[in-house]
Amino acid sequence: MKKLVVFIFSFFLLFYGCKQSTEPQPVDNKPPGYQEDIPWPGLADNPWPIFHGTPQGTGRAKEITSTSLQNLTTIQFEGGVSFSSITSPVAGNDSAIYFASSHEPDSNCTNCKSFLYAISNKNEVLWKLPLEGMGQGCLSPLVDNKGTIFVATIDGYLYAVDPLGNVKWKYYNGFDGFGGEGISIDKNGSIYLFDRNRYLISLTNSGELRWKVKFDNGFLFSSNHMIVFSPDGKSLYAAGFDSTLYSIDINGKLNWTFSNGGHIFHSPLVDSQGNIYFGTNDSKGKNGIYSLTPEGKIRWVYETTPSGQNPTMDKNGNLYFSGNGEIISLDWNGKLRWTKQFVVISHLICSDNGKIFFFGEKPTLLDTDGNILDQYQDYLQVGGSPSVNYAGKIIGCVSSPVKLLVIFN
Repeated sequence: MKKLVVFIFSFFLLFYGCKQSTEPQPVDNKPPGYQEDIPWPGLADNPWPIFHGTPQGTGRAKEITSTSLQNLTTIQFEGGVSFSSITSPVAGNDSAIYFASSHEPDSNCTNCKSFLYAISNKNEVLWKLPLEGMGQGCLSPLVDNKGTIFVATIDGYLYAVDPLGNVKWKYYNGFDGFGGEGISIDKNGSIYLFDRNRYLISLTNSGELRWKVKFDNGFLFSSNHMIVFSPDGKSLYAAGFDSTLYSIDINGKLNWTFSNGGHIFHSPLVDSQGNIYFGTNDSKGKNGIYSLTPEGKIRWVYETTPSGQNPTMDKNGNLYFSGNGEIISLDWNGKLRWTKQFVVISHLICSDNGKIFFFGEKPTLLDTDGNILDQYQDYLQVGGSPSVNYAGKIIGCVSSPVKLLVIFN
C-alpha cells in the first residue's frame, strides 16, 4: 500500500512539474541599450533636481505631460537680458521651481545683483534671496535629498539654502570664482563644481573643502560644461581645457584620460551601462560623436558636426544630438536612425513617455521618430537646459526678448 501511495505521489509531481515547465516563461523584451533608472541617494527625488536632469547628464525625465505648446504660463522678471542673465530651472521637493537671475536691475550692471528665486506651484514668487558678488552670472541650482538648494555665483560664492530661503552656509572661493553651467553631487551628497582658474573642486555637504585638483591645463568651465558621474557613483567625467576627457574618482585621483587632439563641444553624457558620449573633433579637424567604454576605450565614432548643446538619451538608449542645423538620432550602437532639419539653441531633453523638446527658432516638441507633435510660433531665447516641473510640465528660463519663466501646459 505504501509503495502505491509513493508511486501516485511521484506521478503527480512528475505530471504537474512537466506541465508547469511547459508554460510560457516571461521574456525580457528590453532592447540592447535599455536605460535602467539609476538611484542617486544624495539628490532630491523629484522630476528635475539638477541641471540637465540627472547626474549622468542624460536630459531625461520620467514623463513630459505638456500637451500643447500654445498654452503657456509666463512670469516676467526684471534685469538685463543675455545668455548669462538667467539659469536653467530645477524642481524642488516641495513642488517649487528654483533658478538664479543676474544683471538685476539692468544690463548696465551698475550696482547689479544676482538672486535665487523660488516659484510656487501657483506661479507666485515665494521668495528671492540676494547673492553676493557683482551680479554677472550664476550656475544652475541643485536640490539635494534634504531639500537644500545649492547655488553658486561666478564671483565665487557657493550657497546652501533651505526651502524657506534661509542661508544654511556659504563658501567663498576667492578670486578664482566658479564656472560651468551647473553644480554636481555624488551619491553621498558631496558637491562638485569648476572654478575659473580651471580647477575641479569638491566640498562636503556642510561646505568644507574636500579637495581641489587641476590636471595639465585644467578643466573647461564654459557655460555648456558640467561634471557628470558613472552609474555606480565612483567616477566622474569632465572635459579638459586642452581637449582631454578626464575620468577621476570621487577622491580626486585620476583614473584615465582620453584625447584625440580636438575640442570637446559639450558636457559628456553617461548611460546606465557606464558608456560615455560626447561631440568632439580630432587633431585633423574631423568632427564626430564619440562613444567610449567605462575604461575610456572607443566603442564607436559617428562622423558629423555636433554643436555645443548637450544631447539627450531616451529610455531605449537612442541618442539625440544637435548640429549643423539639424537633429541627429543614433541608436545605442552608433547607427543612424534619422536626421531632421531644426535650428536648436537650447540643450535637448526627452522623457520616458517618448517626447523630445528643445528651444530653437520655435520651441518644438517631437516624438522619438522626429515627428513634430507641436511648435510654439514665436521665438524664445533659452541658452541653457529646458526642465520639467513637479507635474511633468516643460519649463524654461527665457532671456530674450524679456526675462521670463515659461511653463508649457
